[in-house]
Amino acid sequence: MGPLVKTLVIGSLLLVGNSAEAAIMTYIGVDVNSSPNPKATALTSLPNSNLAAAATFLSQLSAHGTETFESFANPTFTSFGLTFGSYGTGTLRSTTNDPNYSGRVREQTFGTSNLQGRYTISGNHYFETDPGAVNMPVQGAHGNTGDFTIDFTNPVSAFGFFAIDIGDFNGVLEVTYNLLGGGTHLETIGNPGTTSGVVFLGVTTNDALNPFTSVTFHDTHPAQDFVGYDNFIAGTLGETPGPRTLSETPEPGMLAIWGLGALAVGMIASRRKASA
Repeated sequence: MGPLVKTLVIGSLLLVGNSAEAAIMTYIGVDVNSSPNPKATALTSLPNSNLAAAATFLSQLSAHGTETFESFANPTFTSFGLTFGSYGTGTLRSTTNDPNYSGRVREQTFGTSNLQGRYTISGNHYFETDPGAVNMPVQGAHGNTGDFTIDFTNPVSAFGFFAIDIGDFNGVLEVTYNLLGGGTHLETIGNPGTTSGVVFLGVTTNDALNPFTSVTFHDTHPAQDFVGYDNFIAGTLGETPGPRTLSETPEPGMLAIWGLGALAVGMIASRRKASA
C-alpha cells in the first residue's frame, strides 16, 4: 500500500498536510500572469510562489544553497556544473546526453521580460530550455528535446526551483525525483493557465535511506515549449543528516511526512506518484 496523502489548498498556494506513514513533502505555489500583455511583462511580486511556497520550503531546511546562474556567461550551453553556494555541487546535462542539446543560460535584466514570457526571479541570468525551434539562436538541430537532468554530486534531501512560462502549446512539466534506493517520485506542474507566470516546486524527504540523487525535467510538448528556470535550491531537511557521499552507509530511516495535491482550480494540475 502506498503512502497516505493529505493536502491543503489555499488560493494558488499548495500547503501539504502531514502523515507519519510517508516520506515525501511537496510545496507548490503559483503566481498567474494576468497582465494585459503577459508575454512582455515580468512578474516581480510573487506572493504565492516566493513569499509563501518557497519561504515555507526553506524554513524546513537545516542547510541549503542556491544556484542563481549569475556567474555564467550569456549564453552558456549545457552541460555545465552547478554550485549550490557552499552547500554542494551538481551537473546540469541533457537527459539523453545529447551533445547538441540547446538548453542554455540566458541574460535578462531583472524586472523585464524577453517578450516571450520568460524572465528572471532574481538577478539577471536564468536557465532556459530550448527544444531547437526554427529561427531561434540554437546550438543544436531543430527537434531535439528540451529534457534535462540535474545530477547531485552527493545525495540531497530537499530540492526546489522556480519555473517560468510553463504551458505554451498545452505543455506541462513532469519533474522526476530519483531516489538513492532506485525508486522515483513524480510531480507534474503547469498548464496553459501558467503561461508567462511563475511556479515554485519544492520537495523534501526525511527517509535517510532514500535521498534524491538526481532530478529529471520533461516537458510534455518538448518540440516547441520553452521554459525558464531560476534559483535551483538544494538542501538538507532539518531532521535528517547532511549530504552523504554515495559510498557512505545511510543511517536507519525514520518515520516520514508525505504530501501532494492540486493547485488553484482551473490553473494547474498536479499529479504525483511514488514507485518502489
